Amino acid sequence: MDRIAYVDSHGDVHTVNPDGSDSRKLTGAASAHSRGMGLAQLLRQGDVAYAWPTWSPDGAAIAVSRTVLEDGTPKASILTLDASNGAMTKVYDNEPGASPVIAEAVPHYMYWSPDSRSLAFIAATPTTLALLVSAEDGRKAAVSQQGPIYFRWAADSGSMLIHSGDTLERAAAPFEAPPVEIAPMSPVFRAPDLSADGRRAAYVTGTGQDASLLVGDPAATGSFAPAAPVEGGAAILWSPTDDLIAVADTPSSRTPGHNRLRVIAPDGSQARPPVEEPLAAFFWSPDGARIAYVSLDVERRRLVWKVAPVDGGEPWELVGFIPSPETLTAISFFDQYAHSHSVWSPDGASLVFAGRLANESVGTNGASPSASSVYVIGAEPGSVPKKIATGSVAFWSWN
Repeated sequence: MDRIAYVDSHGDVHTVNPDGSDSRKLTGAASAHSRGMGLAQLLRQGDVAYAWPTWSPDGAAIAVSRTVLEDGTPKASILTLDASNGAMTKVYDNEPGASPVIAEAVPHYMYWSPDSRSLAFIAATPTTLALLVSAEDGRKAAVSQQGPIYFRWAADSGSMLIHSGDTLERAAAPFEAPPVEIAPMSPVFRAPDLSADGRRAAYVTGTGQDASLLVGDPAATGSFAPAAPVEGGAAILWSPTDDLIAVADTPSSRTPGHNRLRVIAPDGSQARPPVEEPLAAFFWSPDGARIAYVSLDVERRRLVWKVAPVDGGEPWELVGFIPSPETLTAISFFDQYAHSHSVWSPDGASLVFAGRLANESVGTNGASPSASSVYVIGAEPGSVPKKIATGSVAFWSWN
């Protein structure tokens, strides 16, 4: 309960208390021989590195990717670790001839069902990407093999909403039947979302100034209706507690990332004044009262954690930072990772991230095995970040 999982500079997985105490190493075979966990840094036969710790919602298990160098070739697999003692269970081995990554330094994307009984994951095959589900009883089902793939578990764990290729689909457990097509999808939009009760879905269709946020019943084809206009490449996340949808879009194409964040009700009304500044990502707090977002400070070449209260108050700045490569990946695809990897503490009081503070110098000439550290910072104004470990990526347990 209330633990942080992180990957250290050698590629091993640990859990730790938010204050840095009671660190427990769950893996012991990692042997990457240079700084960081990058897969390209597996140099010797038998080198092992773990990546992307993914908490189950009940906190009992952590799914991880493992990469081993065998006969000069990296081979990737997925394991689950008992969060209390590190006991390992193998879930999946990549097929022979498949790439060991789906993106740079990302062997797999993993996302537990809300009931913690099934692990969904995206893996490379010899010809494409595949979305698979491994159930508690050992059954495995191939859900989709048409990339790009983004998906969202329903709250009851009985179905998922999928953006596969250029279509929006719904697949139902036990995922033996093909997904049902709901609507065509814009290739620019990434991750659809579901309301907290799973009864409504939201996605964006169209491009540029012709794009719209649509809301409807995911089980009823043709039920979707426009809720609000959006611009540019939009990203959305439904509140975990309320009937509100946060939307980041880009009215001006002259800045990188997004430059507007709104909170919209399904009827199109705005719940708070928009945040208008360049931003890379945002994450709802567990209680739905605040949104942490990553602001782009282009001039000073850094990212900045900020928090905006949903009740309409002014946002406040927490800390400037330079993300680790893995943290940057989670930020770049935040609308997917927000569902599977928590940057918020379970009580919504603090945030965790890996990288370095913007005012820190970087060790050079072998001075440090890693330039990335794990930090915890309170979400209130004036909070000071606390370094709790050295590591490349970190996420909070859900409970």
